[in-house]
Amino acid sequence: MNIFLWMILFTVSFAAFFPMTIIKVFNINKKYYYFKYVTIILFIWTIHTWARLLVTNPYAQYYLGLNLYPIIFFVVGMFFIAVENYLNRHVSKIYFSILGIFTIIELVIVNTNALHQWMWILEPSNTLTYLDIIHADIGVFYYIHVFICYSLLLYVLVHLLTNLYRNAKKDRDIFPFLFMVGGIVVGITLNLIHIFVYTFTLDPTYIVFVILILMFYFVVYIRDLKLILTINRNEFILDNLREMYLIVNQRNEVIDASQEFIDYFNLDLNKTILFEDLLKEIENKAIIYKDIKDLKTKFDSTRRYLHMQMKFINIPLYKYPGKFYMFYDESEHRKYINDMNYIKSHDLMTGLYNRNHFEEIKAKIDESAQSYVLILFDLDGLKLCNDILGHEFGDNLLIEFAKGLKIVSEKYNFMPIRMGGDEFLLIAMNLNIKMLESSLKDIIDILSNEVNEIKISFSYGYAQRDSHSESLERVVSRADNNMYLMKEKNIMNRVDLKKHLQEVAKKEITKK
Repeated sequence: MNIFLWMILFTVSFAAFFPMTIIKVFNINKKYYYFKYVTIILFIWTIHTWARLLVTNPYAQYYLGLNLYPIIFFVVGMFFIAVENYLNRHVSKIYFSILGIFTIIELVIVNTNALHQWMWILEPSNTLTYLDIIHADIGVFYYIHVFICYSLLLYVLVHLLTNLYRNAKKDRDIFPFLFMVGGIVVGITLNLIHIFVYTFTLDPTYIVFVILILMFYFVVYIRDLKLILTINRNEFILDNLREMYLIVNQRNEVIDASQEFIDYFNLDLNKTILFEDLLKEIENKAIIYKDIKDLKTKFDSTRRYLHMQMKFINIPLYKYPGKFYMFYDESEHRKYINDMNYIKSHDLMTGLYNRNHFEEIKAKIDESAQSYVLILFDLDGLKLCNDILGHEFGDNLLIEFAKGLKIVSEKYNFMPIRMGGDEFLLIAMNLNIKMLESSLKDIIDILSNEVNEIKISFSYGYAQRDSHSESLERVVSRADNNMYLMKEKNIMNRVDLKKHLQEVAKKEITKK
């Protein structure tokens, strides 16, 4: 054999050996798992090829040549199983049984060929050479072997090319499909020439199979994003990231995720799921946002707030890159901001909006063309309650009155505000005086509660915005004047209230 053929053999052997150096990467995804065994058998085939060329004993040459066929059948059968698994087709145990049984049958037939010559029409002898063996006439079982292997291979290649073609349309990238088709056409042509036309010194079946498998690894597997990250030694970084992440391929299919993401959202990576569909599925557990401006809804304590950022991942010879999504959990941060905003705009004792919130919305209400009515309230005799029954009782009085305002606001769609002390305000947008007066009795009834035998007494006044140019402050002032007119009328009740409070205070002392 000349130096050129030795160089070809050495190059192909190295190509077959290389996947063995990264054999662990076949475990990163279940759909690639059986390619590990294809790689191991190819390596065994490589050793066998070298042995045939280096061993000089005629008998060893004879049986080494015959035992090539079970190896070829086994690698084709395992390739069939590996591709079926890759295409998410159920791989039944019966496939493994048939593969094992037929491999044993071939082993028995080739190792007893001297008796029946079903594989080669050739007997072993001391004068046999390598060239005699590769030019030997073939027996009937050889045709059975070729038919089964080519049928399996054809079945696998048709399904594989169909899958690659579909992916090519999805990816809008025809290169992987054409690349694989070209390799298959060249490989099958050379192999048919070797079997039926001209016998090459080097077995093209081995060379073609190695090349086709490597082409397949490159097109389907070595360009897998997860593998790229693994080979580039980024798996340690990914495994130790505090943030959750997703890896999405060029077809927007989710192919990998951090363990926390998988556990929290019950993600099954064995199923094909599009990134957009996944976001819809998890929206009941998380609020995903790219920018803080996207958060237009109120804070939801039942869901996690995940700030999403994306980086592109370049995939060799693909037009379109994959994507790496990072999810920063900002739930605590959002809760803190929400709490701060709540404190800023709410009265902590009553839970109503506070004067600060009123000042913030004044300009917006003044600019609007909406009509509205303001109702201003002032509790009667709160100071007397504080002096006679204590500030705790006075605070309870304020809290109970605020509860009534909340009920009114929910029922009539008002905005309740504690302006300060014992003064409260209801803002009724898109309402006029007549509409208010028709429901005023119901509002007063709701607010007239009792706290420890003390009926909540209050004065109120209301005013409607007369024109779009009238400011909110002006409307408040008119409502305030109306409220104080009522308060002056209620001043005569002050003596009776004081007397009643003193009686309640005596009862409380007696109870103690």
